[in-house]
Amino acid sequence: MAYKGLTKDIFLKIKELNKDVFTSKDFYNAFLKELERIYSNNKNVKAAILREFQNLRDDNLLEFVDNNGTYKVINKSKWEEELNNLSE
Repeated sequence: MAYKGLTKDIFLKIKELNKDVFTSKDFYNAFLKELERIYSNNKNVKAAILREFQNLRDDNLLEFVDNNGTYKVINKSKWEEELNNLSE
């Protein structure tokens, strides 16, 4: 999968969190303002982040742990493969 734009940035920011389990609140606290600044034309960055979390779940990279916004990084070998693809 070739991640681009906001999807790529969210993917990299999840990696930057360096946590196997994190909450959407953890992610927002760490990166929301930065992503809103980068994507200032997008008035719904917070919703876009959640959508990308769903896409990463569908790509078998994230697992939804609960309905309280908790996520788990899964399939670490696939994460590394995707990271290598981003750097090519």
